Amino acid sequence: HEGVGSLLSLLKSKQYATELYADDSSKSCVPFSIFTVRMELTDSGLANVDAVIEMVFAYIDLLCKQGPQEWIHTEVRTVGDLQFRFLSQR
Repeated sequence: HEGVGSLLSLLKSKQYATELYADDSSKSCVPFSIFTVRMELTDSGLANVDAVIEMVFAYIDLLCKQGPQEWIHTEVRTVGDLQFRFLSQR
C-alpha cells in the first residue's frame, strides 16, 4: 500500500525513502515465518536511520492494534485473481 496513511507515504514525505517492500518470506505452512522489510533510503534516510526504524516499528504496532482490514483482503484477492486470469491467457 503506497497511498495516504501508508508507511511509504510518510517516509517519502520526510524524504527518507523512495521504495519499500515488505513480505512474508515463508511460503510454506509452518507455524512461523520471517517477515522482511526492504527499503531504498535516501541520503537523508540513511542519516536518520534510527528515526526510520522507529517509524517502521510504530507502523507495525499500529497494524497489530487495528487488526486485519477487510479492504486489504479484498485488494489482495482481486490482484491475485487478475494475475491468475491474465497468466492463464498466455
